Amino acid sequence: ELCFSEIEKAKRLALEHEKFNFYILFGRLELQFLTNLEFPGLDESALIEKQEKINELLYQELTVNKHSSLYELLSYRYQKQGNVRSDKDAAMLNDLLLEEYQISANKGFNSFESDKSHLHFQSNYFLISGSPDQSLQIFEELNGLFQKNQSLWSDTPLDYIYLLHGILTNLYYMGRSEELSYFLNELQQISSGGGSAQLLKEHLYYFHKIGFLLNAGDIPAALILAKDYEKEFSAKIIAPNSSAAMHFRLAVLYFIERNFNASLKLVNTVLNTSGKYISAQFYTLGRLLHLLIHLELENYDYLQYEIKSVERKLKNAKKLFELEKITLQFLKKMLNSTDQKKLLQDFDKSIAVLEENDFETQLLAQFPFRMWSKSRLSQVPLATIVN
Repeated sequence: ELCFSEIEKAKRLALEHEKFNFYILFGRLELQFLTNLEFPGLDESALIEKQEKINELLYQELTVNKHSSLYELLSYRYQKQGNVRSDKDAAMLNDLLLEEYQISANKGFNSFESDKSHLHFQSNYFLISGSPDQSLQIFEELNGLFQKNQSLWSDTPLDYIYLLHGILTNLYYMGRSEELSYFLNELQQISSGGGSAQLLKEHLYYFHKIGFLLNAGDIPAALILAKDYEKEFSAKIIAPNSSAAMHFRLAVLYFIERNFNASLKLVNTVLNTSGKYISAQFYTLGRLLHLLIHLELENYDYLQYEIKSVERKLKNAKKLFELEKITLQFLKKMLNSTDQKKLLQDFDKSIAVLEENDFETQLLAQFPFRMWSKSRLSQVPLATIVN
């Protein structure tokens, strides 16, 4: 009797905290004991009810697993291919979107885990496909879901950390700096319990805070925070893609400050990371920034070779999109032209057109291409123009 009482208590707690896999384990254990004891005091309808409850929760777990599998596929494509850069890329994601819609439409139940999986997929789909406004809207809906169900995730805060990372990323792309402070504060207040979650939380705080200061044009404050980050994290291990994102952001900061040697060192760290572990987006951005640094350092002989090498590699990888084409063509002409002013003006106009292209906005947000061209044209330091 005490055994069955404890099993009932465990099943009740499992339902209360939506740990359905635990309920299934205890439910099967209960049926095993009942079978061994020859079903004492149990009629057939009660037995079937217990079996059906397990089947119901197995179906829920299967549905959640399907959602998780789709999200993993979406993340894989983003990791290997970067954000959507053309209509063809967008069409290739439609298979995942359609399958996700069918799962959501047919699931027939609601739970925190299933709703979280659905909204997480949708928010990241729109982020990857170049619609940060729609992505942010769904991330905020997801944030509301987390706030209402804190007891269900407080022991595993990693998902909420990634949620806030998604919100802050969208706000950065959209230039909505006035809202960043609130969500940075939310990120700081998460009780992570130490370990890798605490390390990730601290890393993301620095990453987004430096991005916030860059958007605001406060280069001196960003530099102070960058020095703190480099000191704090010099001996700590961060996931390679997250580390590459930070190295690139710091490289941009030092480029703006005209500390080209420091910028080059950081970019080389990104480019020397195994391609298996960083997204195509950071590899491409690193290549372009690498070329611009050498242009500033007037390493023209090296650029003659390196531009051809980058163009060949991007072509072979089918990653030669509009921003890459415009930048590489501009650099090739710069090495062989006496009218650099006209080339810079044309480059500025081309980037202005790209700013209206939703497929290019994420890459353009990572480096101030137009401000750099205006700096070269006006002979005013880039840090002054950014400020």
